[in-house]
Amino acid sequence: MKMNFLMSLCLCVAMALWGCKQDGAQQEEAANGGNASNVTTSTSANPDPEGPQFKPSDPAKFDESRPRMVARKMADTPTEGDGYLETAIRKQFTAEELSEMSDDDKRYGYSKIDLNEDQTPEIIVGLTGPRFCKDGMCKVFVFQEPSPKKYVLIGNIEGVVMPFFIYEKDRLNKWAYLVSQDRFGEFRMYSFNGTQYDVDARKMSGEQEVVVSLATAFNSPLRFLK
Repeated sequence: MKMNFLMSLCLCVAMALWGCKQDGAQQEEAANGGNASNVTTSTSANPDPEGPQFKPSDPAKFDESRPRMVARKMADTPTEGDGYLETAIRKQFTAEELSEMSDDDKRYGYSKIDLNEDQTPEIIVGLTGPRFCKDGMCKVFVFQEPSPKKYVLIGNIEGVVMPFFIYEKDRLNKWAYLVSQDRFGEFRMYSFNGTQYDVDARKMSGEQEVVVSLATAFNSPLRFLK
């Protein structure tokens, strides 16, 4: 009877210790910002002033044949609306399409970054709402500003899971590559063909430094249609 009691006590202690270990692992994973895409944001008491760093949830299990994004910096993401930009967005739709949009469809968010090294930033616009988002993937517009307050559409990209990435290490005719991820975790690259951004056959692998665009319209107070 005494032996059975001791065995039960040991078993309880072992289970308690195992539970603590599991809780600690889960807390560590949560602290590291783990997500389904295997791209996470690290936390630090002294964060990098240029923005968060992205790393895989489990470096020991990282597949080198697949890309890993490391945030070099964040693109400028204004919180104030731009009336000229809003006009340019509206011009991409017919009057009938605009009349059918819900309040959520009218939201937008945007980032500004110089994609072609001409000292004038391009505009990356994120749209949301049921009209533009399916299965967690949304629409992104890219605008160029060839003259002050005049925006020209140079990219219409579907199926984007935010955040959106700009790859500046290699360029095509001075234009940076754009990178998006779909809901399955696959990355697609886009290159500028002289007129607009199109899907590029190039594939990314290994660790790559990128600029992160948080041009998401979720919960954005900005509207391109009042």
